[in-house]
Amino acid sequence: MTARKIDIKDIIATYSKDKMVFERRNKAWFYYTGRLPSFYLTWIFLRLNISANQATYISLIVGLASCIFLALGSYMLKLAGALMVNLGFVLDCVDGNIARYRKSFSPFGEFIDALVGYIVTAFLFMSIGVGAFIDPGSSALLRHAEIFPLFSKDVFLFAGFWSSLSYVLARLGSLRYKTIFTSVPNDDNTKVIASNRFHRIISIISRNMFGTSGFFMPLLLFAIVFRLLGLLVLLYAVVNTSGLILIIIKATAQSFRTLKKEN
Repeated sequence: MTARKIDIKDIIATYSKDKMVFERRNKAWFYYTGRLPSFYLTWIFLRLNISANQATYISLIVGLASCIFLALGSYMLKLAGALMVNLGFVLDCVDGNIARYRKSFSPFGEFIDALVGYIVTAFLFMSIGVGAFIDPGSSALLRHAEIFPLFSKDVFLFAGFWSSLSYVLARLGSLRYKTIFTSVPNDDNTKVIASNRFHRIISIISRNMFGTSGFFMPLLLFAIVFRLLGLLVLLYAVVNTSGLILIIIKATAQSFRTLKKEN
């Protein structure tokens, strides 16, 4: 019996067309630099007989290496680290592509994939904070920014660590909210699309700002090129804190509405 020929079209066909359309319209950067390249890298991994879980482990190694480069590297290593972050997005898609193609889904695979995502993202914001602390360009930013006259560059370390913590707490809160209050699966965002144009615009902005697969990647490259890592980590400290506050408000409001209905 001959082995099944691996075809790119077959790999692409395993992914939902609705999700493809959703990502193209709402997360363009991720779609064009993460999702699409992932199908071709998946083809290579399948030819090498790499499993979905092994692809997840590789994404963990790449993600942690990118964090080290961003934190401790020179200018060129920081650029390489940023590109490796994007490679991590590609690999994050590859493990799912392999699982769908081989029909090899497992609870452990889903768990380890989510865990790796949390680990890498948590270290990512911290590493940017460390990189900004070390980068002399960030120190220059503080010296010339009148809004930070009383701060030292230690603020970048704090912002990086707080950004990581607030991001993880917001993500955990969001997942818990979906588990308790909604019936929409965690991986099916296509059902949560606002019909109102204004709400849709707000939805697109929020989906691209909160997290690392949207505006974050081009902003990271811009910040490295123009020596503005300090500004980036301060921005995402505010963004991730806002995300945490919003999910707390949303969950609290929903809790009150649920109690009101029960009474």
